[in-house]
Amino acid sequence: MEHKFVVAPEGYLRVDPLPSSAELSAYYSSDYYQNPHGTYASEYTPDEIKHKAIRNQFLFRILTDQDSHSENFTFLDIGCGEGFLLATFTKNGWNSLGLDFSSYGVEAFNSSLLKILIVGNIYDSIENLIEENKKFDCINLGNVLEHVTSPVLLLERIRNLMSQHSNLLITVPNDFSKLQEFLQDQNMIQKPYWIAVPDHLNYFNHISLSETVRRSQLIPREVFADFPIEWFLTNDRSNYSKDPSAGKAAHFSRVMLDSLITSGEDFKAVKNFWSAMAGVGQGRTVSILCRKSD
Repeated sequence: MEHKFVVAPEGYLRVDPLPSSAELSAYYSSDYYQNPHGTYASEYTPDEIKHKAIRNQFLFRILTDQDSHSENFTFLDIGCGEGFLLATFTKNGWNSLGLDFSSYGVEAFNSSLLKILIVGNIYDSIENLIEENKKFDCINLGNVLEHVTSPVLLLERIRNLMSQHSNLLITVPNDFSKLQEFLQDQNMIQKPYWIAVPDHLNYFNHISLSETVRRSQLIPREVFADFPIEWFLTNDRSNYSKDPSAGKAAHFSRVMLDSLITSGEDFKAVKNFWSAMAGVGQGRTVSILCRKSD
């Protein structure tokens, strides 16, 4: 099915027309979203678990500007999924809270965190936290903005949960990128696989994500990428778009290489590497660290 896209004022691409609130509510309350599907694996290999630990420790250090334990700081994970980053902050002594539409991911992989998980409509949960005048030192918004009808409105509400010294980390898929356009122009892919309507309504790169942050009265500080698994699509032997059987090997190569790079002893060098990758438009996802403007 062909979908029409328009350029939002912030520069990202948005599907047009947007689904209605009733349509989205029905979609996210369906069995598809509440039960295991493509977002969650039924289990992970030891290498995958190790990779998650390495990547989440990296994100912990990015968000906290430190690598130490604390019993006084607070962390909010909006759209916490399986709870791996939530677990990282909890293990490092932070008072943590997770929000998600479903408990399935946390229950399957980090069941000890169910007691700090609020399940339900995350918009309602955010509003309740605002009414309680809650503030968090660090907030993670991972793979959420691409799903919502108004990214700026959501960020403006999250802004109310931040103090002047709070850090907010936002991660979205890196879509309609130069690499994806190149792959399409060179007939290296079967279809634009990144289009996922109605699951994804908005499509960002690091430039449009930065502008979206600014228009939400937030200050972008740093931008980061993860490993660009799409590089494998440039090689016929590893092109998992044309040959899906190549996907598993590509995935585990990504896991191995991302772990190797991110676990480097020189944290500044690792951070600069992933920042440079984002700066040249590479990476399957893009993350931006920001603070509240005055």
